[in-house]
Amino acid sequence: MQLEGRKVIVVGAGSGIGKGVALAASRAGAHVVLAGRTRATLEATSEAMTGSREVRVLDASVEAEVAAFPFLTGAVLSVDGCGVLM
Repeated sequence: MQLEGRKVIVVGAGSGIGKGVALAASRAGAHVVLAGRTRATLEATSEAMTGSREVRVLDASVEAEVAAFPFLTGAVLSVDGCGVLM
């Protein structure tokens, strides 16, 4: 899968499935937005990546926090836990 020039948002990118998805999206050339509650785990995932990425700390269960971030604009893939929106 090639994702060059695309934005992929991964909520829960600090560990588990989210981390794996973030790393795979990075290898496929996407700009990856690593989102989650714990900066330290998100930064650790970010350090394992070589491509374009950004870290966003937020609690996705709090609607006001999600609404406050404009990074959702232009995304082609959003991964939240095990749910995927395309």
